Amino acid sequence: MKSKSHLPCRLTGCARDTAQIFALIFVSIFGLAGAAFAAESGPKFGPAATRLARSHEFIRTHAAPDFWAMMPYYTAQQTHKSCSVASITMMLNGLRSQTDLKASDLLVSETLVAEKNAFLKNAVGPRGAGVALEDLAKSLRELLKTWDPAHVYEVEIVHMTSDPKKAAEARTLLKKALSENEKSAQDFILANFLQGELTGDPEGMVGHISPIGAYDARNEKVLILDPDREYYEPYWVSTDALIKAMATQDSDAKLNRGYVWVKRKS
Repeated sequence: MKSKSHLPCRLTGCARDTAQIFALIFVSIFGLAGAAFAAESGPKFGPAATRLARSHEFIRTHAAPDFWAMMPYYTAQQTHKSCSVASITMMLNGLRSQTDLKASDLLVSETLVAEKNAFLKNAVGPRGAGVALEDLAKSLRELLKTWDPAHVYEVEIVHMTSDPKKAAEARTLLKKALSENEKSAQDFILANFLQGELTGDPEGMVGHISPIGAYDARNEKVLILDPDREYYEPYWVSTDALIKAMATQDSDAKLNRGYVWVKRKS
């Protein structure tokens, strides 16, 4: 486990997930000291994740437009609830990376995003409950009225199914979206998932939101630009690992997690 001073922040999460947070609090309080030591001294990442620093062949040999559009603006969430706002900030800056800005144009910041959207400001504030996938999509549509006055973009939301009968179709749909998204810096995907499923951190079993930085279709790997930069850096996970992490229920919203795809209208 992390240090006691870190636990309350770690358990807050980013998306609304009361049941899992209380379960983690219980484990944190009543867990065995030996288990705590083992978690603290264990590896940074579990087997599902590979650090970008150790696997950068795809970025070196492919255009990776989304990666290069967002990487200059790769930002850390300011609070332990604000992964949504940090992810939106990266995405909006990425969308504007192809635009010629005036000298007076401000870059998009987490503070500016919160100022433009009262719901997000409250949701990631001291008394906020975080941001669920439906909230994320709704907030993006509102924010695009400011940063996309020409109404060029639309927001598509997909809840990842946990129904085995629909799993193959959902996987095909995700791979298609990832492949299309990888073609240009004109669209971006934000994923909502159970963080610990990807990082291997038992304390990280809370809802989380991150931009997809790249998609290696040949090896079926997805690059997560995790805004939880106090602990993490960009990391690769398999498509199936991401699906598993998204096919989890937000206990407050009573809906599965998934992803939003901000793309140009057809």
